[in-house]
Amino acid sequence: MGDDVVDLCVMRHVGWRSACLSRRSCEEHSHYVTKRSGGHGAVREACELIMSAHGTLNAQLATYL
Repeated sequence: MGDDVVDLCVMRHVGWRSACLSRRSCEEHSHYVTKRSGGHGAVREACELIMSAHGTLNAQLATYL
């Protein structure tokens, strides 16, 4: 997950690029931009999206409910 221009060089080499609310340059090069900003749940949002896509989110949450 990137949030500034220094992250762009690494982001070009990964399969799925995400950015938290950040500089426009990172957002333009990302597959997904979080609705939350860094330090306010952005990574959790991205993880839950991935887990939901893989069908593992509900099973993991069930242990806490």
